[in-house]
Amino acid sequence: MSISELNESASVGIRRPCSLFRRFGAMLYDGLILVAIWMLGTALIVIVGNGGIDSGNILYQLYLLTLAFAYFHASWRIGQTLGMRTWRIWIDADDQPLTVGRSLLRFLGGLASLATLGLGFAWALTRHDRRAWPDMFSGSRLVSKPPTLNGA
Repeated sequence: MSISELNESASVGIRRPCSLFRRFGAMLYDGLILVAIWMLGTALIVIVGNGGIDSGNILYQLYLLTLAFAYFHASWRIGQTLGMRTWRIWIDADDQPLTVGRSLLRFLGGLASLATLGLGFAWALTRHDRRAWPDMFSGSRLVSKPPTLNGA
């Protein structure tokens, strides 16, 4: 067995804290998916309502937030969003189910992090476990797995 094969077999299953770079990469991918979901959700309202929508309407804004939460909660329940999957990131919920309440706390932590211009995400740089506000709010953490030679 070669040294590279030994290194590869030793690294399988290793979970390390997610880097800020990977976190932002997944956020960019998920942002694109979220825009598509919002476009479909808006098209549904326009078609059913047979008219336009005022973007300043508070009910419409709450509807878009609900769509976003539904996407994230459904994805987090299975361990990762599509963007997280691309970047080899998943949620480690400390062997406890990620309930609607915990997902909501994670979602609100993400919104608070964005509202403070990324301070909640940059917070991860000051911690040895790299937990950002959404992780701390929900009692979970993002972990990543290094790529292997076979792509698994």
